[in-house]
Amino acid sequence: MRFRGIKGKLLLAAVVLIAAPLVIVGWFAFQKAGDDMWEMALDGARASSKHLAELIALSLESNLVSVNEMASQQALSRAAGIVAEDGVDVPRAEVHGFSNEFTTIVKERRRDLEQLVAVNAQGQIFADSREGQIKGQVLDNAAFLERVAKGPAVSQVFADKKDGRPRILIGAPIFDWKKNYLGAVVFTMAVERLARHLADVHPGQTGYAFLLDSTGRLITHPDKGLVLKLNIADEAGMAAMAEEILAGRAGVTEYRFHGENKVAAFAPIKAAGWSVAVTQDVAELMATSRSIRNGVLIIGLCAMAMAALLGLPLIHRIVEPVRRAADRLGQAAGELKNTSLQVANSSQALAGNSCQQAASLEQTSAAAQQLAALINSTAQHTSAADELMNTVSQASDTAKRQVAELLQAMRQIADDSRKITGVVTSIESLAFQTNMLSLNAAVEAARAGEKGNGFAVVADEVRGLARRSSEEAKKTQALIDGVLAGINEGLRRVEQTRGSFAVVERTVGQTSALLNQISAAAAEQAQGMGHIDQAVRHIDQAVSANSAAAQESSAHCVHLEEQSLALDQIAADLARIVLGQRGNGDGPGQPDRPAEPMPPAQIATPPRLSLPRE
Repeated sequence: MRFRGIKGKLLLAAVVLIAAPLVIVGWFAFQKAGDDMWEMALDGARASSKHLAELIALSLESNLVSVNEMASQQALSRAAGIVAEDGVDVPRAEVHGFSNEFTTIVKERRRDLEQLVAVNAQGQIFADSREGQIKGQVLDNAAFLERVAKGPAVSQVFADKKDGRPRILIGAPIFDWKKNYLGAVVFTMAVERLARHLADVHPGQTGYAFLLDSTGRLITHPDKGLVLKLNIADEAGMAAMAEEILAGRAGVTEYRFHGENKVAAFAPIKAAGWSVAVTQDVAELMATSRSIRNGVLIIGLCAMAMAALLGLPLIHRIVEPVRRAADRLGQAAGELKNTSLQVANSSQALAGNSCQQAASLEQTSAAAQQLAALINSTAQHTSAADELMNTVSQASDTAKRQVAELLQAMRQIADDSRKITGVVTSIESLAFQTNMLSLNAAVEAARAGEKGNGFAVVADEVRGLARRSSEEAKKTQALIDGVLAGINEGLRRVEQTRGSFAVVERTVGQTSALLNQISAAAAEQAQGMGHIDQAVRHIDQAVSANSAAAQESSAHCVHLEEQSLALDQIAADLARIVLGQRGNGDGPGQPDRPAEPMPPAQIATPPRLSLPRE
């Protein structure tokens, strides 16, 4: 598109002044929203990893407390003393009764425990939860037993020899009344049972949570083939993440795994030296930000189109009177020039200058042909513009339909958000009921006396979790209320946009009608050029007929011709300002040189001009 004309320059200025601030502000909003959404996603991942780490740590500590309480029983200490004196095969009820007790405990806690044994100082089993079937066997983990002799401990993760699943040992020492080490009570627990909360964490469509031991080895993962086989310290794209995790720090980092760019938040579990991580694909995390960017670009383009369509009629009303005045001035200059040429022909016939006047007529005919060509070009451009307006109308209809679909989608989102509000209310109610149950459990534990102390601790932790769940539910409700308010505001803005597209559609129709009128005007101008050509022929006849005019009229004709050329130059300059045309030396932008009168001695009858016909 060319902007040399005053109309194009005014239109370009209007589009820039209206659309440029909107695009700049929209782009800044996109950058700010993208950064905020990225930080929100990272904060959510941090909170999830920290919460999972706290849950697993709480479960480990709970089991350490349970095994320590069991190892602290005086009856078990006496049984361990008997085994230390008489050996593991002693057939005494004080020793054999613990196998039955251990079997009952494992049945009651089969969700967490797989096996419960008591070993002597040498690691031989003298009581087990399999009703004495493995009595006398040696617990094959000397390093762990050395740690247990100093206090309750958790073993390193190991693969079970039977099914290959990762498991851990949790043990506590058995002392006599003199604090002599007699043996230990050891739980066997599957890691996947301890970390069952991880399966419920799915950020987005690609997110998941996994657990690592103190060496960086995966001990839980959705891909079971990687468990106990992949160590993140050996992966090139995960080196920075492995360094932070092995140092026991919490944080967030980006990494590359199996060709995918991911971001993970991780937190340490100090009770076992493990770490829990929550990960998600970067592409999914940034999908919403890219949608905002595309929306900003679309709004900017729509604003530019609306500015052009709304500004064009106003600019047309400003420029059209000036153009019409320039046309009238040009027509007047042309008519004055034609008149001067007619009089000049008569004067040249009288003064012998008819040949030079005939050359001027040839130039006039050429200018008329050029003008006719310009009129035909204008008609073609008008037809092309009408086709473009039809295309714009179709695009406007498409955009209007898409806005309606967007409005329907936002209403559906609002309905889904209201349903989520009901779910949050249910969660808050469940948290309240859980709190009440924990209070009842605490009361029952208090009634049980010293045997209920461990259960009282668990009840207190459950009550704390219920309280935090209620607080988080309230925060979630507040966030959902904010989201609903934003959605309602978006619905209002979409309704306004749909109204704006209706205005654009009406404006396109009006512009198409104006283009049809311009096309009709071009046809009328072409017909007028035919009349001009015929008038030039009449002038030629007049030049031949008036070859006997008086010589004294020649000077006056020359002066009149100079004035007409000056007026034509003024009209051409005004046309260049309004239409942005450039003079080429042959059109109205380049004035004709005034004809010099022939001296009286050269008076001759001018030849008949051969004017080209259309």
